[in-house]
Amino acid sequence: MIICDRQINGIRYAIWQLTESVSELMDHINGRFTVSLTGITNPNRQKERLASRLLIELLCDGHQPIDYKENGEPYFTQCNLHLSISHTKNYVAVAVAPFKIGIDIEHTSERVLRITEKFLNTTELAEVTNTSNPAPIALLYWCAKEAMYKKMTDKEPEFTLFTCQQHHNTLTVHYQAETFSFIFEQNNHYTLVIG
Repeated sequence: MIICDRQINGIRYAIWQLTESVSELMDHINGRFTVSLTGITNPNRQKERLASRLLIELLCDGHQPIDYKENGEPYFTQCNLHLSISHTKNYVAVAVAPFKIGIDIEHTSERVLRITEKFLNTTELAEVTNTSNPAPIALLYWCAKEAMYKKMTDKEPEFTLFTCQQHHNTLTVHYQAETFSFIFEQNNHYTLVIG
């Protein structure tokens, strides 16, 4: 079921909470368009694929076919909008905009703390380590860096070279001479970063 449909800063995005079965999601599509599930045997992955196509239909006011580049980046084949897709346990998030965007959604958990050295720089690592509740900050920075990576898919940057700074409900991410702004939402179920 759709739990969010918003527009901010020229980006329209939506979130689907996966409560349906594969057949129920197929019923939602109701023959309006086809979705290939070829090669996808995991039912959760099938549901993510179907929900993402339903969200694209919502965000584009009708079906728009997509394809994938070699690096896995989705793109529209018949319209000039840019697209970003993310999924996590029981949630799918999709964003469209007339410019390059990145979206990431992650299920709320502490598992991100096991890999902080792989994506946080020394300043961020100190910030996360010196707080009483490190998981939400680490998760926020992980999502920001994932969204930034999706926004810059033509480059292969090292996550520790990104620097994140939080300002109320926005984040800035610095990489080399570039600075990008992202919005975020955190709750007991997920962290979402988009920009």
